[in-house]
Amino acid sequence: SDVYKRQPYIPKVIREPSVNLNKEWELVMEFTKQKLEKQFFSAGKGTEILKTGVIGQYNDKMDVISSRQPLTLKVDEKIGQINGVSTVESTLVDILNHNKDINVFASDAVIAMLMTAPLSVYPWDLIVEKREGKLIIDYDEKKVFDYTTTYESASIPPEENLKMKGLSVNGPKKLSIEATTCNHYFGQQAIIPGSDMRLGPDAAQNPPANTERPKKGFLYKVWELEKGLKLCVRCQVDGYIKVPVTEAKLKAEAEAKEKLEKLEKEKKEKKDKKEALKKEGEEGKEEAGEAKEAKEVKEEEKAEIKKEEVAPEVKKPVAQAEEKRMETCLINLKAANEYFAAKRQMNWKQMFENNRSSLISEVSTNDAIKLTKWTIQAILGGVDHIRIAYLTRKKINDNKKHEIIGVSRFTTNELKSLVNLNVDYAWGVLKMIIKTLWEQEEGSYYSVSYTHLT
Repeated sequence: SDVYKRQPYIPKVIREPSVNLNKEWELVMEFTKQKLEKQFFSAGKGTEILKTGVIGQYNDKMDVISSRQPLTLKVDEKIGQINGVSTVESTLVDILNHNKDINVFASDAVIAMLMTAPLSVYPWDLIVEKREGKLIIDYDEKKVFDYTTTYESASIPPEENLKMKGLSVNGPKKLSIEATTCNHYFGQQAIIPGSDMRLGPDAAQNPPANTERPKKGFLYKVWELEKGLKLCVRCQVDGYIKVPVTEAKLKAEAEAKEKLEKLEKEKKEKKDKKEALKKEGEEGKEEAGEAKEAKEVKEEEKAEIKKEEVAPEVKKPVAQAEEKRMETCLINLKAANEYFAAKRQMNWKQMFENNRSSLISEVSTNDAIKLTKWTIQAILGGVDHIRIAYLTRKKINDNKKHEIIGVSRFTTNELKSLVNLNVDYAWGVLKMIIKTLWEQEEGSYYSVSYTHLT
């Protein structure tokens, strides 16, 4: 007889659209996963055209937090709004509305959502406005579009109809509000007070005032999707960090400096030679040539002596200075929350203390969509470093009080590999969606993502 392995029962879940679809609305285009999977586009790093905002320095003491001595998450309602800034709320439209070359505007949160559209589990919708040759993609401020999800990519994601006694706080909406709140407050708590740095061309002349406002920076970058179609994205950055300059960068700088000095020397020699010939004239050319040759030999001998005597003393302090060189890099600060409805042998505190890699594996599997969005936003903004804090509730039924049990350090490339992100595929999906929207007549549109049955 045949033996079959019994598969675990996964209930079918009905998820309604996040917006009521009016029967009078016309369906312009429907994107299936199969259609989006065939899209690839290499967009490059983009061109930065503007920097604004104020950011603070990341406190690297956060990196040594232990689950044995967790740090309480500080909740301060004075430091501003929790959710992000919508496209039309920012200065993006006002600043760039007169630029005829740029046609499409969006925030990095919107772009990350569109790029990960094939992965989405929970429904969402975007407002698209095409007016006077400009396409603005935004979201409804009354909704929780840019709120952080929890365990969205798990085999059985959290649902509103969970029937678990005492755990009503584990529905997706409440989990999302909780995760977004924690993400916001960690980003502010992890900044060193008084370390504000203003971004922009007038940063040196206009130092930031240390206020209770959230520290956020914005970079405006442009990508050309095709001829006549340019996208401008407002990218948010959370802070900055001081890191040692890498050996590769020091080597590249030294090689560039050496090449420049060589070119300048050759240029000077040619100029000197031309002037000498002109001054001496044709009659004294031979005599001048001999004298010049003797002078060059003498200078070479002097240079050799000088090199032997001086070089060892000069090079040593230069090498020491290069070892201590630090550079300022942008950093994004994120927080992942423990989902208490998930059944497992160990909780996050135990996992972080005993086997941190298993905790990272769990988060990267069950929160893959969230981590992918964070990675995309970092790539868009040119952010090289990311910190992810692990937060757990102090009491299992209280979603208001949390503690930080640890922080993981990632470079953007490391996180990209962890979530297996294909950047060209993400850009291919985005280009197809934007190109379709751009080809429509002027008016208002909804871009809706939903799945009735999963």
